[in-house]
Amino acid sequence: MISRVCPQLFEKVQSKIPDVIKRVDAIKKSNVPIGTLRIKHILGGLRGVPVLNSFTCEMSPEQGPLIRGKTINELLRLLPLQDGCLYPESMFWYLLTGEIPTQQEISSLINSLDAVSQLPEQVIKTLDTLPQNFPATSLLSIGIMALQENSQFASAYSTIKRKDLWIPAFEDSLVILAKLPVLAAYIYCKRSGIDINNTDFKDIGGKFLGLIGAGTPNNIGFLRLFLSLYCDSDSGSVGAHASKAIGSPLSDPFKSIAGAINGVSGHLHGKAVQDSLEWIIKANNFYLAQANRDINDNKSIPGFGHAVLGRRDPRYDIIHDYWKSKDPKNPWLINIEKAAEEVPKLLRGKLRDPQVNGDFISGAALYSFGVRDGEMGPVLFGVSRAMTCLANYIWDRACEMPIEYAMSFDINGLETIAKSN
Repeated sequence: MISRVCPQLFEKVQSKIPDVIKRVDAIKKSNVPIGTLRIKHILGGLRGVPVLNSFTCEMSPEQGPLIRGKTINELLRLLPLQDGCLYPESMFWYLLTGEIPTQQEISSLINSLDAVSQLPEQVIKTLDTLPQNFPATSLLSIGIMALQENSQFASAYSTIKRKDLWIPAFEDSLVILAKLPVLAAYIYCKRSGIDINNTDFKDIGGKFLGLIGAGTPNNIGFLRLFLSLYCDSDSGSVGAHASKAIGSPLSDPFKSIAGAINGVSGHLHGKAVQDSLEWIIKANNFYLAQANRDINDNKSIPGFGHAVLGRRDPRYDIIHDYWKSKDPKNPWLINIEKAAEEVPKLLRGKLRDPQVNGDFISGAALYSFGVRDGEMGPVLFGVSRAMTCLANYIWDRACEMPIEYAMSFDINGLETIAKSN
């Protein structure tokens, strides 16, 4: 069997599966303990507890996101550029294969995705039944589910062996990735009350901005970078874990990614991109006064601290440097620079690690580079995050990973255990 979407990438993944399965099977035989589980972990969101696997990424408290063992800054040096830009398609190839793609392989993937990127009429009709101001991430989730009726995974489930389910999973995953920027652009135009444009751009970032009429070189360069940076999640973040858990009982990739988007839409996750933009607008140059008011009122300040990362988020610095190179006198950027240095000082003792993270700058940067709807920040975060979720979904099916079914305690049971000591 061969892929109808991208045969070149399919063959690359197919060639790697036997070795990966062999490694996974060998690891499964080990009874080596990892970490110590305590009651405080169960009631603390399992923060920092190693209980999941990821085929693509892990979050290192010291180094930041590691994508197949490499930092984001390492990948910025290693992954090939086209038109001076890092393309998210290049990052997806690396996520799925662990290999640095060639220029030809990147072009092959871009062209393959472009060929299946058109939205079916029923998706547009579904979205058009909803109000113009309907929440953007909800529109994205609904749009993905409207695509689900064409799932090859769902239709093939009863006809092929379980070990081969990765094949329709691969096809569905690439179709989802191809249609996400078009779906996001349709949502942007619907909410903005404007007609969607025609565009000659074929890549994910260029296509989205071209369709919304904001396809300038600087805008496109930024969005390609943004989409490449936020695909870095391990399986422990809410969106990625939702995707993994939903996929584990062999739900199809459309349902898995729709679940991820719903997870990403939370204020402590992808919506922090939107919340940070709104905070910056509300602060109106008086960021220290706003920060002090929020602290005194016991309100959180979006964009500071991270559940796992114990250092300044490298994504902040990468986005900052791009913005600075294109628009160094931007008033928002100047105030963001000051807030990134001063606000952590106010938060010391209130957060475990109050360093600025990438969310704080991302929403304002997206707005400045052409995306003039704040609610699209979490949407584009979700488009990026879908890349690692889809790559993991394919590998989970290839390695026949089991259904997730963790044990849980009620409060009485935990209380009994706590009192036993």
